Amino acid sequence: MNAPRRAAAALAACLAATWSPVLPGAASAVAQDAPPAEEQDPTPEAKRLLKESKSFFNTAGDTDLSRDERRDARKEAYTRLEKAQGLLDAWLEKHPGDAGRMDDLYGEIATMMFWLRKEAGVGELSGAKIPPPPPPPPPSPAEPGAPPAPGASAPAEPPKPAAPTVADALATIREYEKTHPGDVPGLHDRYTRLLSEHPDRATPEYEAAVKRLEELGQRLKQVYRLARDDDPDALQDVDAKEVVALVDQLAADLAKGDEPVRTRAARYLGGLGSGKAAPPLMEALRREAEGPVRDAVVEALSKIGGRRVCDRLAKEKPTSPLAPAVVEVLCRTVERGGVNARIAGEALAKFTAGCDDATQARATEVLFAAGKDGALGLSIAVDTAPVEKKVAYIEHLGEIGDSRTAGHLALFLTVNPEGARRAQQKAARDAIEKIGKPGVRYLIPMLDDKRCQVWTAEMLRTITGAKPADDKRKTWETWFRSHRRELEGR
Repeated sequence: MNAPRRAAAALAACLAATWSPVLPGAASAVAQDAPPAEEQDPTPEAKRLLKESKSFFNTAGDTDLSRDERRDARKEAYTRLEKAQGLLDAWLEKHPGDAGRMDDLYGEIATMMFWLRKEAGVGELSGAKIPPPPPPPPPSPAEPGAPPAPGASAPAEPPKPAAPTVADALATIREYEKTHPGDVPGLHDRYTRLLSEHPDRATPEYEAAVKRLEELGQRLKQVYRLARDDDPDALQDVDAKEVVALVDQLAADLAKGDEPVRTRAARYLGGLGSGKAAPPLMEALRREAEGPVRDAVVEALSKIGGRRVCDRLAKEKPTSPLAPAVVEVLCRTVERGGVNARIAGEALAKFTAGCDDATQARATEVLFAAGKDGALGLSIAVDTAPVEKKVAYIEHLGEIGDSRTAGHLALFLTVNPEGARRAQQKAARDAIEKIGKPGVRYLIPMLDDKRCQVWTAEMLRTITGAKPADDKRKTWETWFRSHRRELEGR
């Protein structure tokens, strides 16, 4: 066989080895690129990352851990949240119509990232993609002052574009909100900047922006309150500089002007939700004996709530002329529920301890009606409640089972109680047993109180089954540190 024939035979053999039958018309399809695989909805993966991050987020908030452990947990949480946000961003860029469906998920992720940045030290999250503030309006394309080309006449200066009005600015934000409804921190920042850059409080746009800012602020803080069971306004530097400036502007309105202006300023301060507004609002209470301004101030303080407001209210004396207003603010805050209710309930119980019987009775009834949110305050105030209601209140606390109330209930564990105290002591023992092991850490400090030391030690042994060498607080604290995980499920 000559060389050409050998080459042809080899080619035929090769084709035979690789050939496979195809249906008619399939040849043209093979020549084309295969269609891309269908994109996968990132929601399940984002939810998984969010769930993982929550355990680290909670660890980062555990004040019993070292600073290094909390810092490392923050980084772990932020890394997962950042990845989840990136997955959703990439999907929404191609599927903007899904923004509403992903609103809650995206909002929770973005908000947790916001609070981690607030809690982190300087440079702690330096590797993270921290979003920059919204950019300023683009400059005019013309560059004034540029020399004309040689031999050419100087061009006429182009007219400067009109500065965006407050209506334009509000419309821009609302347009962004349509496609980014879950960007709660970003929207909060944009509305805050609008108010700062367009400070005319008399415009309807200002009022609309304050209202939306209040809604976003509540949503922003609710994530922190649920995760931390604490007040986000207690964080250092929680307020942006724009919020501080707005509080100062509105405080000036509250201190002067006619009644409608002062009333409006109080309402807007309540809408901003910043604890920094507590001092000017309290000063307004001193000036406003009655009327719509005073009512608006009381409502604003109860809306803001939190530790900064409660700490400012607590500076008043129960015998001062402002005492009724203080009680009213705290009662309204408790009635609103949530973490702020617990914080205000504690303040209410302590404040009304120095008030008359009628005020004390009202406070305990408000705390009782608030259920679990009022439990801590009620456990403090129950000793000043009407005697005929004390047992019912103590039993109520046992049913709720808030571990933080155990220490206050221990005050009823006196030796050889007489009269009504006997029933109260039994109710307190039963309530503490119902609270069980989570209440141990709050019972141990009560071993220092000689009035209830004996029965508190007995309750600790009953709940834990432990038999330490003695009933000193230090001995029990050492035992507790060794058994904390078992007691509190950590």
